[in-house]
Amino acid sequence: MQTNEKIKVAVVEPNTLFLEGFIHLMTNCAGFELTKYSMSGSEVYESFEISEPDILLTPLCSTDWDIVQLMKRTSINYPNLRIVICERINPGPLIKLLLGMGLCTYILKESICKTELIRIIHQVYETGFAPTSVVTQELRNSVKAESIINSSVILSARERDVLLMTCRGESRKAIAEKLCLTEATVKFHLDKLRERMNCQTVVQLVVKSMQEGLISI
Repeated sequence: MQTNEKIKVAVVEPNTLFLEGFIHLMTNCAGFELTKYSMSGSEVYESFEISEPDILLTPLCSTDWDIVQLMKRTSINYPNLRIVICERINPGPLIKLLLGMGLCTYILKESICKTELIRIIHQVYETGFAPTSVVTQELRNSVKAESIINSSVILSARERDVLLMTCRGESRKAIAEKLCLTEATVKFHLDKLRERMNCQTVVQLVVKSMQEGLISI
């Protein structure tokens, strides 16, 4: 992200207290631009064409939409929008389903602090994925419950390192520094892995890599 570039965030939140908290955070934290906020999901969605947010913070459902409906609509009309769910409940296996549909991460409200939320938004903006404890646990549970498919993909040692560190939520910059690579090289490895494994997003790459036994987190 450029030094003066702001991450554009839209917020849907039916709870007044949480909504006020998000508004305060986004308007008082350098590096963010709050493009739209509302208790109504449809109202926020209608603003996308003009405001073009990078990130959407949303619950599983609002007064006038549910997350599955939203993700189907945004995948067609706004494919570059990155969606982060912030909820009180853990929906269990639904998290993996939503990750497969393009969700970037899932946050439990009671377990998140300001610093961690800011870190997650930056991570999602940069890489499209930010593992939280609930996401990591559900991915592990899904792998245990399913038969691991033997993958035909053979990873080099460098590809495995890049993939594993990405799955653990490290940024491209951090990976590059630890592996003595450039950020461009890290991106190259991830792009080639997505191509080889037929994955559109980093999230899909993480899920498929675990299913096929290429990595574990």
